Amino acid sequence: MKWLHNQNEIAIQFVLSDEFSHLRPEQRQALLHEGTGPRVISAFVEIIFDNSDNRIPINQMATAPDSQRIKLLREVAGTKVYDERKEESKNARDSITRWVIKRNEKCRKLARRRIIAIKVVTIGTNKRKLVKELRFLKTGLCK
Repeated sequence: MKWLHNQNEIAIQFVLSDEFSHLRPEQRQALLHEGTGPRVISAFVEIIFDNSDNRIPINQMATAPDSQRIKLLREVAGTKVYDERKEESKNARDSITRWVIKRNEKCRKLARRRIIAIKVVTIGTNKRKLVKELRFLKTGLCK
């Protein structure tokens, strides 16, 4: 039963996904026949949807081109919601990244200011020491 379930998933992906649209003929043939026994030349996939809630617009599906049908099916299946939430998450991530970059730049500026402040204090301390030494030397030389 697990094999059948997996094959059903592959069949649905084959019909709805763009993933299989670029397969070479021998790769498509491999999807139809795997293992021993007679080769299968053709196959079909039938997907039956429960539309009792009228979520699938049947008239629109019947007249729409394939690309529009796939778009409608993805919308009904919820992949559109997934894509929208994925985009929202990407935007939130990008916003957080911009905030972190700004915050890091502020931290770098503060660090540079701290280094300058330490240098100013050091220079001030050295200046006071030099002034004291100069006074000492002046008073020592004058005596």
